[in-house]
Amino acid sequence: MNPDELTGMTVMVHPLLCDDPAGRMGQIGVIIEADRGKDDYLIRFDDMVLAHYSAGALQVLQPPEKLYELMENRATTLSPGIWKDLHSIALLQRYGSAIQLRTAFELVQQHEHLQPLVILSLEDALGEYRSRRVGR
Repeated sequence: MNPDELTGMTVMVHPLLCDDPAGRMGQIGVIIEADRGKDDYLIRFDDMVLAHYSAGALQVLQPPEKLYELMENRATTLSPGIWKDLHSIALLQRYGSAIQLRTAFELVQQHEHLQPLVILSLEDALGEYRSRRVGR
């Protein structure tokens, strides 16, 4: 992903970030500037406060395809509520606007048990993107 593709991306600051000088742990914001070389991402929050974070401190949602795969592979072990939430998050991502994407993040915020299933660090997401591009 180049900086233009990252600009405008909705992210969430890791809720357990130990050293967060901006005090935005667990909050949702939008990338307004990205410098992958310096691992520096400028995030704007709803109250228009700006803060710099590294890719490891930011979280994104798993792609819808991964969520559908998870739902299929673990259909017998997921509770109906979690299955429904995963399906909702996947649909909000796939067919939604920026507002609906934010709604998907808010659903994850409200239900902590979804975080290990749905969230991926931006650092990992960028690594996966790089792997897919090299392999093709």
